[in-house]
Amino acid sequence: MTEASDPEDQRETFAERLREVLLGPKDLEEATVTRGLVLLSVGVYAACVLFSFSPRAILQIPQDTMLLFGANLASLTVGDRRLESLLASVFLHFDVIHLTFNMIALRSVGPFVERSVGKARYFPLVLGSGIVASATSALVGWTATERLSAGASGAICGIIGAAAVLGYRTQGPKGPVTTAMAKWLAATMLLGFVARFDNWAHGGGAVAGALLAASWRRGVTHDEKRVSLVVGACVLALVGTAGAVAYRDLTDRYLFLGIDERLRVAEQALATNRCDVAVEAADRALRLGRRDPVAVDVATRIRRRCGAE
Repeated sequence: MTEASDPEDQRETFAERLREVLLGPKDLEEATVTRGLVLLSVGVYAACVLFSFSPRAILQIPQDTMLLFGANLASLTVGDRRLESLLASVFLHFDVIHLTFNMIALRSVGPFVERSVGKARYFPLVLGSGIVASATSALVGWTATERLSAGASGAICGIIGAAAVLGYRTQGPKGPVTTAMAKWLAATMLLGFVARFDNWAHGGGAVAGALLAASWRRGVTHDEKRVSLVVGACVLALVGTAGAVAYRDLTDRYLFLGIDERLRVAEQALATNRCDVAVEAADRALRLGRRDPVAVDVATRIRRRCGAE
């Protein structure tokens, strides 16, 4: 029979486990950027759940909420030039499983790269890879079949791509880090192909991360002032992105209207001799479908009648 553990030890053990659940393992303490990104992603998911005001949203965020918070849809990102979605969508996740797996992956590879290259390189790497991943997905969707895209996986692939380059530089092509990261990327792409995930985003992020890492000069260090400036600039970019999403949601009355709905607004405005609104609505319809013959015909007719040509 063993003696009961000391209550003080039990409290310390519980506190330590609670800290790890909330803040991550001890190796995450030094990787403050990674920890911040994890907390931000979880916080954004919680905000989406609260905004949806539905118990089901805990498991899966509704599509309209995803769009409102800046999910990446080619017709909006490219057509309506909602460029803030390129970064905002990186921190959005469709469901709790999507969020969980991405955060596990980020916590696995993020601290290693952050400690290896420092915050001044790591933070821009994550944001840059995420933006390129989103842009790749949006451009492919604009020219082919669009899909709603969101999640940190493109940025994570960028981190993995950067880690592979770091491993190649320090250990060679057959080093453990290089091979492990290459296998991880291959598995991610294979899973994406089988499960029909957004592999364009994964590939775009991986290439961006690898190229950024290849551009880093070895032996270069940054003083605390430069680190603070870079981290501060990245934080401002995130805050600015959130502000841009909110501002557009509040001020753009056409944002979530499809082509037919925008054309309907244009026709109704034309019928009441509000040419300024009619032309604006028709132009906004064309943004979503420049190859749509109906939209082109309506816009041309409205412009002729209103003398906008």
